[in-house]
Amino acid sequence: MTHAPRCIKPFGPAAARRPAIQFDGHGEPLNSFFHLCCAKCGGDSLIVKGFQCFYEQDGERHDYFADPISLVCASCGWSNSAFDRKTDGYDAEACDWFGEARDGTLRNFLCSCGSGGGLSQIVARFEYPGDLFEMDIVIDKSHGAENLFSWFTLVGTCNKCRNLVQIFEYECA
Repeated sequence: MTHAPRCIKPFGPAAARRPAIQFDGHGEPLNSFFHLCCAKCGGDSLIVKGFQCFYEQDGERHDYFADPISLVCASCGWSNSAFDRKTDGYDAEACDWFGEARDGTLRNFLCSCGSGGGLSQIVARFEYPGDLFEMDIVIDKSHGAENLFSWFTLVGTCNKCRNLVQIFEYECA
């Protein structure tokens, strides 16, 4: 897939190589990768904002980072949404299903080193269903194929520790 989904178009997406990190997903062979940067100044260092949520299971608290996800330029402060399950991905596009409601606190993504000061070389990964081009909604052009991704993942390099980290992932179908 060479066309970027509309959710990342504000970030001037450029085709990227597959980052050297293990990805989850459905195991489909059709994956696209796009490097994201600030649309205003071209800055590569972005602060990722999302919602810190948790659930309890068997008496243990489990934290997770949830959408909607926005990116803020560390240089000029420009920001925009990058992913929201209510509007982005296969379920939102083709099924009008948005998943469960999430409650949480808006905050910066924190790397395991504790830094929330931004990430560089952010890449969005989109996995697509193997039968994408056989779907009626693609054939009849009622939906753009690039927006029917079944899995979304965001990775980047922490500006403090320089490790490549997975920031967020969501199954969209």
